[in-house]
Amino acid sequence: DIKAIVVACGTVSTNAFEEVKKDCPVPIIGIVEPTAKKAAGATKGKIGLIATSAAIRSGAYERMISEHAPQSQVKSAACPLFVPLAEEGWLHGTVPRQVAAAYLKELLHCDIDTLVLGCTHYPLLRDVIQAAAGPDITLVDSARATSLAVAETLNGLGLRREDPAPPRYIFLVTDAPDNFARVGERFLGRAISPVEWVDV
Repeated sequence: DIKAIVVACGTVSTNAFEEVKKDCPVPIIGIVEPTAKKAAGATKGKIGLIATSAAIRSGAYERMISEHAPQSQVKSAACPLFVPLAEEGWLHGTVPRQVAAAYLKELLHCDIDTLVLGCTHYPLLRDVIQAAAGPDITLVDSARATSLAVAETLNGLGLRREDPAPPRYIFLVTDAPDNFARVGERFLGRAISPVEWVDV
């Protein structure tokens, strides 16, 4: 019995969220609004945004940030290589450092004070992104902001889990189960199983 749905992808949240939400009988949480609110609360006025090319082209983050921080300026940069780096586990070392430095170079020339990680893959690369951005720039993690919004939604529905027993997880995928389990383990920090393939 599904109580809520999380669209845990920046590209889908920025390009198809309204379509996904249409006629859905349960609450749907995307990553754009909670992340924009978090960025608006953190910034001194100049926000950098990094995300996939499709998410940047949509302008969704900029529109939502302007609702919550209308005086702020937003500069964006597409960072498509961060997704395969995260999925392949290239989270440290020379290659991700060089990629991060190249992607952030122009944003840093804009004197940003806050940097939005507008893709849920990017927090895996948080260390190299923070190193490239410097210690004075606040990173806003879209995955964390979304998880807090999910918790708030479930609490509001009276669905806060009080049972001390470990929860039961079900992973249904439309892609390769082995690949999902391998990549998902990096995100969650633990083994993912069982993973079942479904034909839609």
